[in-house]
Amino acid sequence: MSLEHAKTMLKTIKQYSNSEISLTFNDNRSTPILCVCYKGSYFEITNLRTSDIKTFNDVESTIVFIETELHDKVLHPSNC
Repeated sequence: MSLEHAKTMLKTIKQYSNSEISLTFNDNRSTPILCVCYKGSYFEITNLRTSDIKTFNDVESTIVFIETELHDKVLHPSNC
């Protein structure tokens, strides 16, 4: 998924904040690594490998984190 498409998807789930919509991002081996949802006033990102949760108030900071995590996983994949 392109960065612009991911931004559009984040804006969409924010627009439908009364619904439970989540996005899952996979690594280069198609293993799910991040789950993103909107919790009424912030984006919540769960790392599916570690269960760590991060929150972000806007689309831009959310995208930067996702891009960094995906880039890191492509360059340094785990042995899971």
